[in-house]
Amino acid sequence: SVEEQVLIALCFYASGSFYQVVGDSIGVDKSTVSKVVKAESVTFASLVNQFVCFPRDDQISQTKHKFLLLGNMPNTIGVIDCTHVCIQAPHEREWEYINRKGRHSINIQLVGDADLLITNCVVKWPGSVHDARILRESALYRKLQTNRPDGIILGDSAYPLLPWLMTPFLAPNTPEQAHFNTAHSKTRCAIERLHGVLKRRFASGTLRSALRVNDAPAESAENEDIPSTFSQNERVTAIEWIILFLHYWSVMQSSIKCQLYGLKTRLKNINT
Repeated sequence: SVEEQVLIALCFYASGSFYQVVGDSIGVDKSTVSKVVKAESVTFASLVNQFVCFPRDDQISQTKHKFLLLGNMPNTIGVIDCTHVCIQAPHEREWEYINRKGRHSINIQLVGDADLLITNCVVKWPGSVHDARILRESALYRKLQTNRPDGIILGDSAYPLLPWLMTPFLAPNTPEQAHFNTAHSKTRCAIERLHGVLKRRFASGTLRSALRVNDAPAESAENEDIPSTFSQNERVTAIEWIILFLHYWSVMQSSIKCQLYGLKTRLKNINT
């Protein structure tokens, strides 16, 4: 059933284990887990723009208020940063995926809000690509450059200073600049927490043994249906863990475990 396939995929994403291990724990064959995970990943990715979008015009005030409470930084509507997800070494252009730590990875750009929800994502760049370039080449950048948002996004010193993108002072020499940096840091830490929560919740995003990219050229998808939301989210369909929006599901772990236990029992009964 659809429910069973979703639960199998969730089990893989959450555990970060091998197909064989996931299959053994649930009572299905390794090949079944592989087929289900790939199929569900494509389905999930096709829905990403329904879950990942910038605050709407009627949500801007509330978004700013939450960020203000977080770090006393006014007029903030988002925080941006990149995070690396390790992968197996690809067969082609392998060197492009080696990051500054010498590991093969994909460099993912995320924009989040004060509630640690993802509001924009770019998932297609090799680990060697710099954060600033990923932003500069993104649909989000093009949109915000031509249509200024009602607020600012906070980024670290890896990003350029722009009318809509605030970065910290590299060498603050006045109390006002130091105060700005403090408020900036307290507010921007939301994106660091988002990265941590996402990787802890879906362990498959932290284990290179479980992830690989297709040798085919990267694909991207953009959504222009709602001009006011800036929801141009780019994705690579070949990457099995491109289900970032699962972060929104807020499914209790205990509930998942109960459903997986029930699924395992049903499958065992079928096999016997």
